[in-house]
Amino acid sequence: RDPDTSVYVKKLDEDAGLYIHISNVMGDERGELSTQLAAILDAIKPASLRYAILDMRFDGGRDYTPTLGFTKDLTRRIAADGKLFILTDNTTFSAAIVTTARAKYFGGPRAVILGERVGDRERFWAEGGKAIVLPNSRIQIYFATGYHDWNEGCGWKDLGRCFWVNIPFDVPAGSLSPKQST
Repeated sequence: RDPDTSVYVKKLDEDAGLYIHISNVMGDERGELSTQLAAILDAIKPASLRYAILDMRFDGGRDYTPTLGFTKDLTRRIAADGKLFILTDNTTFSAAIVTTARAKYFGGPRAVILGERVGDRERFWAEGGKAIVLPNSRIQIYFATGYHDWNEGCGWKDLGRCFWVNIPFDVPAGSLSPKQST
């Protein structure tokens, strides 16, 4: 639904559940992504949801910072005995992986990842610079300069190689492999 928008949301089961699909970690014609996500959660009372479904499938990522507050606040809207289901697939990349990792981390034991393995691993390189053009063939070579470790977290120990933005927002989410829900 709404393929040209970054976020699709639907309340389920007479407001006991919530489905949120973030198809693109960036704003759209409806505004900044962080503003859209905050408005969705502002309309939901804390601990009022029995479950939430965060769908990160088909999201190639971009800049994860607009989802920072959302990944914490979403879990506050779910009852203590509720569940957060996070849907992933092999097209879940970059900022979508980070959003998945942070949602899993803040959801704790209530968070369950379902679907396919994300498109990359919990540890990956990103944040490249301008392409280098080879002089004879004119082939463009891309490179990455920022390391991400969403399994164990980068933190201050890897300051020299980790993407600097990760340092204050880093969380050790563990494996992002899909699980069967219980």
